[in-house]
Amino acid sequence: VEVSIRRGSGNYWDGAAFASASEVWNAATLGGGTWSFAFASSDFPADGDYTVRVRATDDVANAETPSSRTFTVDTTDPSATFDFPAAGASYADAGWNAGCTASGFCGTHSDGAGSGVAAVEISIRRVTGGLYWDGAAFSSGVESFHPATLGGGDWSYGFDAADFPADGQYTVHVRATDDAGNTETGPARTFRIDTAPPSSTVTFPGPGATVNAA
Repeated sequence: VEVSIRRGSGNYWDGAAFASASEVWNAATLGGGTWSFAFASSDFPADGDYTVRVRATDDVANAETPSSRTFTVDTTDPSATFDFPAAGASYADAGWNAGCTASGFCGTHSDGAGSGVAAVEISIRRVTGGLYWDGAAFSSGVESFHPATLGGGDWSYGFDAADFPADGQYTVHVRATDDAGNTETGPARTFRIDTAPPSSTVTFPGPGATVNAA
């Protein structure tokens, strides 16, 4: 059994590198009814598409028409970014609910020329107390990630202002995973929920006071 490996529409593996302009057939190892051809991930020079072809020859020189498979090598992390909330911003209920098309968290995702984004997840932490959103309340002592909704190059996670139990700071962390299983560390943003009106008082004049010009 012999194997050829081609990088994209370019050169073939010559046993040491993708350096041959013509197809090179490399001998596979046989064992019982199986074959194998050792090829470490470090042998791929870069991410991208590769095509492997295999053919068998019997003891009287009958050779089959090769079969082939094309696959993608993707070792690069995808990326998710925030559109809302803004880092360090403060929001009342109306401002929060108007932040995304669907109230909550939203942003964009990408994977460059990789295998494509499979999932975006977020965690939400209440800074006071340090607990994470578990899908129903801020009651988890460990970081808990929740799947966002994907659409085109966008992601969103519905979270109404009423879901915040109290005013204060919250931190949201987002991460993307691609179809090859690469998961980024992902960015985080801290923001403040502030629904309480401020207050003002009069220092002067005193209540019921009578004053002259001086």
